[in-house]
Amino acid sequence: MSDPAVPMVRPRRSALLPPTGAADVAPGARPAVTAELPGPVPAAAPADLVLPTTASAAPGVAAMVSALGQGVLLHDSVGRLTDVDATAAAVLGLAAADLLGRTWHDPSWSAVREDGRPLAGHEHPVMQVLADGRTRHGAVVGLGTSGGVRWLRFDVALLEQPDGPPVVGALVGDVTREVHAGYAMAVESVRSRRLLAPERDVLLRVSRWGRVVGAGQAVEDVLGRTVDEAVGCSVVEFVSPADRPAVKARLESLAYDETAVLQVRVRRRGGERRWTRLGMRWVDPDMSEAHVVLADEHDAVVAAGEAGELRSRLRTVSLLAHDTVALHGADGTYTWVSDRCALDLGWEPEDLLGRPLHSLVHPEDVARVDAAHSAAAAGDTVQVRYRFRGADDVHRLVETSLSGTLESTTGRLVELRSATRPAEELLRGERRLDVAEELLRRCVDQSPVGTVVLGPDRSWRRVNDALLRVLGHARGSLLRRHHDELLVGASRSDVLAGIDAVAGGQRDVWQGPAEYAGADGTGVEVQLGVSAVRTAEHELVDLVLHVQPRAGAGGAPLPAGRAAGVDELTGMSPADLAVDRLVNALQRSTRTGRSVGVVWIVLDGLDDVVAQHGQAAGDSVLVEVSSRLRRTLRLGDTLARAGDDAFVGVFEDVHELEMSRVAARAGGCVDVQAPGTPRGRVTASVGSAARPCSGTEDPEEVAEELLAAADAAARQVRLRGGAGWHHSKHTFR
Repeated sequence: MSDPAVPMVRPRRSALLPPTGAADVAPGARPAVTAELPGPVPAAAPADLVLPTTASAAPGVAAMVSALGQGVLLHDSVGRLTDVDATAAAVLGLAAADLLGRTWHDPSWSAVREDGRPLAGHEHPVMQVLADGRTRHGAVVGLGTSGGVRWLRFDVALLEQPDGPPVVGALVGDVTREVHAGYAMAVESVRSRRLLAPERDVLLRVSRWGRVVGAGQAVEDVLGRTVDEAVGCSVVEFVSPADRPAVKARLESLAYDETAVLQVRVRRRGGERRWTRLGMRWVDPDMSEAHVVLADEHDAVVAAGEAGELRSRLRTVSLLAHDTVALHGADGTYTWVSDRCALDLGWEPEDLLGRPLHSLVHPEDVARVDAAHSAAAAGDTVQVRYRFRGADDVHRLVETSLSGTLESTTGRLVELRSATRPAEELLRGERRLDVAEELLRRCVDQSPVGTVVLGPDRSWRRVNDALLRVLGHARGSLLRRHHDELLVGASRSDVLAGIDAVAGGQRDVWQGPAEYAGADGTGVEVQLGVSAVRTAEHELVDLVLHVQPRAGAGGAPLPAGRAAGVDELTGMSPADLAVDRLVNALQRSTRTGRSVGVVWIVLDGLDDVVAQHGQAAGDSVLVEVSSRLRRTLRLGDTLARAGDDAFVGVFEDVHELEMSRVAARAGGCVDVQAPGTPRGRVTASVGSAARPCSGTEDPEEVAEELLAAADAAARQVRLRGGAGWHHSKHTFR
């Protein structure tokens, strides 16, 4: 068999050019089918396909089949060759030992249909019989070899075994001569069609001496010459000098009943050279006139060369890669898999061949993988994270990069490439990073010192409430604005120089006086500290500024709690901070595909406690409830006060069952007796909702949807009398 890394050139179909041997093809190219078969003469075969139990059993039947020029193949229940007789091995051109264990998904077969298009492994008649159990008669398949395309006829049937799973038997015979005879008949019919070639193919009538005596109108498209300019020229004049000796020699040695096909570079007017398939055949027995057909296939040759180079590089890279590299058909079926899949995915490479990718994806993740498949089919390179079923039936989290090879003319997906890696450790690292980021955000938000986070472009990315208090600006008026716009006063140049030194890596920290423009236009004098956040490669990520009012500059600092935006009574964050963290969690969900949950907690009976026993009793209940609710949180969860008698919680990376437990736990812990009030019992109505956020959705809109769903669920509990919980399932996906 030929090297699978070298692609088969598959030009546009032509009605006149038959396949031929390697001697008729330009160096480095493989012959391809470029004509539609008028119907090959089938090899002799029994009316009903009957095979012996094995290829070596029933010598009488085997001898009869061999006498008919057909070999016997047996395949197991997954399509692997298990038995091959000598005739079949000769027909396939390989030793029997080299055939055993192979499947028709092996790309090195270079299989093609009768019209020259590639034949995927799952489309082979053997694999079709395995899929549906229906017998196939007279299926013609071409196999690319170093000597050209070898055409084979298959008769295939499913054979039931009394003591084991069914096997697939096939009779295979070589029908290459019959196919070529059919092509010859097609060429001979050209005269009856007034020498008109289809579309852009050009037909030339050539004399015994190689001179053009007639040409079709398409000659101008292929050669850039008019009919009058082409007539009288030698046919070799149209070919590049490097290919002329081969064309001349082939024309001189061409027998009457023979068809020659060469792949040559044709010179167009202006010097442009384009790959063209040139087919020749004598029309008359006395060989006084020949027909030469030229079919432009430059784009196909270039694309095939690029695809072959890409596949070769892919196989080389797979030996060094830390990912499982695979090739798939347009439908996602595995056609080739690197050896690393046994380590990463729990499958041996041959066990994945012929399986569609989506058949191994967790049902809840199929839609996500299908969306990535569609994006790759449109020409994008995408990454998708999903759960993949291993050979042990255990799903493991993986991340796959998908890209597609598209047909240059139609844009149709031809092949998918994938690189898959385990994502469990990656996800754990992301979770640890997210927790660390959340803790950092809390430190910033709750710090009594004014804190600003600037991007590398010095735009305001994040500010805390203490900073807003110092400068008097609203948060929305600062975010995305350039930092330097607010610097005023004599210290401005020194501050900018200090920030430049920290951003450029000349200094780790800079401190000094600064003056900012306040909301009312007056200058606000502050003490400024500047530091940087960098990657391991020392690339700048953020600039962090700490801002404190200078002594005597006016305005006493706020108490620590209020400066950080914390509720003074319960010590909880404000509701707008919880919403901000909910949006951030949903943005991360677009990468991980994991759900984010919201819990809305409304206290039942608090108003009665305040009305009957005073505000102090109500405050003591709120303090106790907030303390109990905190104990239900995981690290990284957020709980905020959302009103006089309500709280809201944000829970990242949860599933539906876990969200229901969170809601039940929150409702169960809120059963508080107000101090000194024998009948002042307070309970809670708890509503919850959860869902992931896809990459096509707006996280802020999804956040509003989750909050509304959780609030509506809490209201349902209250309408039923309170003291319970309800999970809104319609938002969970």
